[in-house]
Amino acid sequence: MDSPAPRASEAGSPTGRAAGGRAASEIDGWGLGELSPQARERLARPAGEPLRPPPPDDHTAVARWRAEVHAAWLAGDPPAAACGHETVTIAGVRCLWAPAPTGGSAGPLAHDGGPLLVYLHGGGYSLGSPEVALPITERLAAAGLAVVSVDYRLAPEHPWPAAVDDAMAVFRALRAARPERRLAVGGDSAGGNLALSVAQQAGSDAPADHGPAALVLFSPHLDHGGPLRAGDDTDEAGAAWLRAAYCGTADPADPRISPLRGDLRGLPPTLVQVGTRDGLLGQAARFARAVRRAGGEVTLDVWDGLWHTWQYHRGLPEADRALAEAAAFVHRSFQPDP
Repeated sequence: MDSPAPRASEAGSPTGRAAGGRAASEIDGWGLGELSPQARERLARPAGEPLRPPPPDDHTAVARWRAEVHAAWLAGDPPAAACGHETVTIAGVRCLWAPAPTGGSAGPLAHDGGPLLVYLHGGGYSLGSPEVALPITERLAAAGLAVVSVDYRLAPEHPWPAAVDDAMAVFRALRAARPERRLAVGGDSAGGNLALSVAQQAGSDAPADHGPAALVLFSPHLDHGGPLRAGDDTDEAGAAWLRAAYCGTADPADPRISPLRGDLRGLPPTLVQVGTRDGLLGQAARFARAVRRAGGEVTLDVWDGLWHTWQYHRGLPEADRALAEAAAFVHRSFQPDP
């Protein structure tokens, strides 16, 4: 298996300009080498049809459409138990729990064997599940992180703030069970929005050290208030549907819905991974600049030639490496200061 493309942190200072006209010196990692054969093969495939959801007020049709999409996404994947996950309920919210390989048999509330990551899957706030996210959470657990993957309520049946409320309930229950324990929060795409919202809300709780110790965001969607952008599997109409489904009657520019517009002071050490082919690259760059202006510590890791949430793909060297680096980032964040 060929090695994935080296990036700036390994290959010296990048030269030239990154996507979107940003100077390469503004980011912390930027692909300089060739993509793996697996990535090139994936990019050579014809683009699929954009998702076509039914009207958001027809909840029965939405549920049927969601079930069909999930069945297609999960086809051929192993079940959760085969991936080392078990179903648990935390604060009334269904989750998948994956102990770290050396974490013992204690459940998530009793776990004290190293970093514990609260993970929030993507899917445009209307799709996705902990089972769909197994390709990510399985590899994070294999890299030594205990993982609680949250099955938060989905829009349009449950618009904002339902998903954030579920994520916060799980985070606070884990924190209350062992107040001395530090937690990390992570998520991809829509889950990145929820993860940042959790970090902002938890960081405002008293005492101040009850916020997360690390934040990991994969291709995060952080701002509903800006221009609509098509994604890998949505066109502009699909993006408008997802925004309407999640925001409901609320203002998309509300910083509680678009956390990039909220208070970014006091965030924990944060890692953002995003590809140059991702329509959300601009949001990731804006977020990193804003965090730095607020005095925070953020690593913006841009992977040249890669697409939205490539971390999901099994058998992709770039995905394996990205997730291993994300796990290492969390481990470092949990180390005591010298």
